Amino acid sequence: MRDKGREALFLALPVLCRHGGKDNIMKTFTDNYNLMLGSIVTVMTALFGVYWYVFAAYLFFNVADWLTGWYRSRKKKKESSRVGLQGVLKKLGYWIIIAVAFLISDVFVNLGRDILGIDLG
Repeated sequence: MRDKGREALFLALPVLCRHGGKDNIMKTFTDNYNLMLGSIVTVMTALFGVYWYVFAAYLFFNVADWLTGWYRSRKKKKESSRVGLQGVLKKLGYWIIIAVAFLISDVFVNLGRDILGIDLG
């Protein structure tokens, strides 16, 4: 498998060199990286608002917690689907509580603006 990847790279190098060489490779990589990262930030901002990085960090820590728990149970040879499901449901519950809190906040801001004419945001 590794040889096929090298072969494809060597076949592509003459084409890349004809169109700018290493500079073109780096520009293509940078453009693709910027496109991917910009897309992720745009989607996260659309879903979670301007403080999306707080949710991304919380999601990262949730995944890290799940992975360390899985690793520990595997090391102790006490893996259990039931316990794993309980952990996942617990984390899902945390996300639901956070979503409800943000929705309640949004409802109060909109009620204040629409009914009382006061900006509560």
